[in-house]
Amino acid sequence: EQRFGVNANSLRDGLNSLLTSGFGLLTTVFTSIWSSGVALVSVVSLFVVTPVVAFYMLLDWDRMVAVVDSWVPRDYVETVRVIARDINIATAGFVRGQGTLCLVLGGMYATGLTLTGLNFAILIGLFAGLISFIPYVGSLTGLVLAVGVAFVQFWPDWVMIVAVACVFFAGQFIEGNILQPRLVGKSVGLHPVWLMFALFAFGA
Repeated sequence: EQRFGVNANSLRDGLNSLLTSGFGLLTTVFTSIWSSGVALVSVVSLFVVTPVVAFYMLLDWDRMVAVVDSWVPRDYVETVRVIARDINIATAGFVRGQGTLCLVLGGMYATGLTLTGLNFAILIGLFAGLISFIPYVGSLTGLVLAVGVAFVQFWPDWVMIVAVACVFFAGQFIEGNILQPRLVGKSVGLHPVWLMFALFAFGA
């Protein structure tokens, strides 16, 4: 301590602070990796499990409907059937509208990114559009991928990087104010104004 002019207490405090910061950083990194891994597993499970479950449900659909129908009191059978039929029509319309919306968004993103000259524009645009059925995930994923590629390709040209980001901002505006009310609202049977109100209310 006297030879090097270093205070042992100060050195010990510095090492403790460094170790604490290091452990905190490692905890943050591992937490981020774990969260990303869980999200990835959830998305993969959605794409893998959903078709399997849908296949077996369709395979036994008539038997399942007959069993559920037998549970309904006979006095309310017709009422329940009418309600179930309306729910089926609305659900089918929503799925059709959402599927059409995803295809339109994929084409729009792919076209916009291609016009900017971005590498992998079609691939990124179609991928972002196809996963847009998960709220905000499609646009955010596409934005991160596209801006990341734009940084590598266009740096230091900020104009092109901003142009790539604007494709997704414009896409979100068009989706929320034009495509969603028109495609999904029309398929479900809701007026565009009511659908926009629902999107704003539940999105908040």
